[in-house]
Amino acid sequence: MEEKESLLLRALGRLPQLRIVDFLLDNKPFDFSKKEIIEELGMSKTTFYKVWKELEALGIVKVSRKFEKPGSTK
Repeated sequence: MEEKESLLLRALGRLPQLRIVDFLLDNKPFDFSKKEIIEELGMSKTTFYKVWKELEALGIVKVSRKFEKPGSTK
């Protein structure tokens, strides 16, 4: 099934920054890991992490939780 493009993306383009913001706005009540966002968007990790840093610096997104790998120490 093909997903319809949002009005935001149709109006402003499909820049990686806009794709991430659009995804988060569409899924506002849910909590996603960065890995899940990357997979849902089909975006490369390199692009995602570069763009995420920019969005964090601008205060558009923020990390609400941090997950530890099993067996790691603080």
